[in-house]
Amino acid sequence: MTVRQLSIAATVLGVVAVVLFVLGQSTLGVVFILLSGGAWALTQFGKGPSGQSRGPGGRDDRP
Repeated sequence: MTVRQLSIAATVLGVVAVVLFVLGQSTLGVVFILLSGGAWALTQFGKGPSGQSRGPGGRDDRP
């Protein structure tokens, strides 16, 4: 998955978690919050120090 796809997935999982909390399903809400946090963490792992995406294989191809 690309960084953009992971970012979208993290957002969707976060929204689902909020809906589950509103519906009274707090246990499932916590699970979805953890999944969302994991997806968000992966988006941060895929970025370089300046916040820009790295090249293939996680290399920083900038000079």
